[in-house]
Amino acid sequence: MNLIQKIENLIFPEICLLCGEPLDKKEFHGVCDICFSKFQTPMEPLCPLCGGENDTFLDVCKECIRHDRGWKKAYTIFKYKKGARKAIQQYKYSAQTQWLPFFVKSFFTRYPNFQKDIDVIVPIPLHWLKKLLRGFNQSELFCKIISRKAKIPCKNLLKRVKFTRKQASLSADERQKNVKKAFASKKQHIIIGKRILLVDDVFTTGATLQQATEILINAGAESVSVLTLARD
Repeated sequence: MNLIQKIENLIFPEICLLCGEPLDKKEFHGVCDICFSKFQTPMEPLCPLCGGENDTFLDVCKECIRHDRGWKKAYTIFKYKKGARKAIQQYKYSAQTQWLPFFVKSFFTRYPNFQKDIDVIVPIPLHWLKKLLRGFNQSELFCKIISRKAKIPCKNLLKRVKFTRKQASLSADERQKNVKKAFASKKQHIIIGKRILLVDDVFTTGATLQQATEILINAGAESVSVLTLARD
């Protein structure tokens, strides 16, 4: 660190993204120790189909027993509570992209070897109107950084062909109907035979991921795994 950087750090100290207090250089990327304790991760045993806690004596959790899952494996970083909920909402709805390094570091810390079974990373797309209003696709931006770090290509192989209501405000049945026929594949020659990591922000019922997975499998993907920032 040169003299100018030292002076800048004294005048403009790095602050916690959650509480705004100055950070100690040893603390986790962008978040102080107190706030980091508010980020809960699912406890083992984990359900392999949603990445959340397995609440049964079976191989998968109660939710995944009830719902069709077309993908092979699921990764999730946090529980959608407290610190994670606030961070994801700030990132998604207020375009606070300064959260991205924290999310990426948290993912690679939790799943350092995920890339061994993945050929291409694919974000869940936004409808063009929603992307215009929001200004960016939160899943795509997260994908691009993971792609660079893992040296796995990130490709937009899905398109949103139907404008859907906000999933968070809907019941489980309404979510299924809302995203039905919402996606179509593109660049099928890239999809064929590929092991795909499909990325979204929050896993609740899995309806969006299921619809997108079906499209990719029908387009010729060898397998699909899913990654979300948090499990609700």
